[in-house]
Amino acid sequence: ISIIAPLIDITNKEPTENIFTIFFRTLLGSINLDVNISNILLVGLAISLVASFFVVISVLLQKKIQLNFEVEQKATFYDLLSNLKVTAQHQLNFGNVTQVIQQETKSSAMLIEYFVRMMSAIFQVAVYISLLIVVSMEMTLFVIAGLFILWFFIKRLYVAAKKQGRMIGL
Repeated sequence: ISIIAPLIDITNKEPTENIFTIFFRTLLGSINLDVNISNILLVGLAISLVASFFVVISVLLQKKIQLNFEVEQKATFYDLLSNLKVTAQHQLNFGNVTQVIQQETKSSAMLIEYFVRMMSAIFQVAVYISLLIVVSMEMTLFVIAGLFILWFFIKRLYVAAKKQGRMIGL
């Protein structure tokens, strides 16, 4: 949306001067470039490359945090295991204990990934809604109302299907 609007304004004889066109005119004017289609597409490419770089960095940091969390949890569990009495240690099946520790730490570390994805999705929704509001307030309200009505009917269908599934399972 942010690239299409300036392209339309540049190609039309009478520009509408929306917020995106003003942004591109200011940005290109600050680096002494003409406002034409190729420069707008070049800036769009640069913005896409920067966004991709930040996505890669965020995934790298998330995986690093997840790995550190998993290693710390495993160290804690193994430390607790080493505090057992010697007689209790001989009765344990260390293969099963190690498998449980591995699964539990991996599952809890996956929560970090799900949390990061959820926060990213919330941020993306906020950005998309703000862009929609800038482009067309009426269309945004219409889409939100339509999605609410659709959610209401799907929720009722989900509850009815779940109730029927319980009745079949009995």
